[in-house]
Amino acid sequence: MIIAILEAFLNHHLMLTVTIDEIQKNFTSYLHQVAAGESIIIIEAGKAIAEIKPVPNVMEKLDYPELVQQVLATHTDGHWSEGTEIELIFDIQRNRYLVIHIGWEGENRTYGTMIHVDIKDGKIWIQRDLTEEGVANELVELGVPKSDIVLAFRAPHIRQFTDFAQD
Repeated sequence: MIIAILEAFLNHHLMLTVTIDEIQKNFTSYLHQVAAGESIIIIEAGKAIAEIKPVPNVMEKLDYPELVQQVLATHTDGHWSEGTEIELIFDIQRNRYLVIHIGWEGENRTYGTMIHVDIKDGKIWIQRDLTEEGVANELVELGVPKSDIVLAFRAPHIRQFTDFAQD
């Protein structure tokens, strides 16, 4: 007997319980429901045998360049020191993002990188970070998983002791 029961999750998501026969007959329809955020429980002989869930945050990686730019843009207010300016440099094509300071301190030229972030192989590599709060922490607050952030300014053998990706 084909069963299709809609139930509400506690978190307000819908869960659909169906038999294998029902999945086979209406596969495309159920695929669209999962894509829309619905979970499906497959039952056989009255027992749940499998669950199909939507993949969380699939689109997040597509937004990494935008999120990095958003975070770095917050670090352009003020001056590194008197007589200097802070500039953003975004190489969108190569996924490289920098915040630099440039100018003069009296008679001395000053120039340096405050923040350098690359996006490589779907991960955010923080090459340099001279901020107090930490670019990695700001990205995590925006929903980037720690497993997608590499603290590249830390030696590879030290990264294993952080909560972030090793490479």
